[in-house]
Amino acid sequence: MVAMKDLVAFCKRKGFIFPSSDIYGGLNGFFDYGPLGTELKRNVKNLWWKNMVQDREDIVGLDSAVILRRQTSRMYLRDGRRRTRCRCCQKSQSAS
Repeated sequence: MVAMKDLVAFCKRKGFIFPSSDIYGGLNGFFDYGPLGTELKRNVKNLWWKNMVQDREDIVGLDSAVILRRQTSRMYLRDGRRRTRCRCCQKSQSAS
């Protein structure tokens, strides 16, 4: 098994990824993509989208923010599941 730091070092050497703001000390856990990394990320995302969304009849695509206000995230934790409301028909449904 390859250690994560060895994988990151390999990807940096080959130009796939670079630590974000590396010249300013970097940000832990955040990376910028080089030309090869950008292509790899796009290919993986497109393949995942095709297999998990487009090829299935029971799934629809959704692109939304995952950063929540503190009160909202506490409500989700307390409730145990997310609720969404359809903008067209205003019907409420569970998102989890």
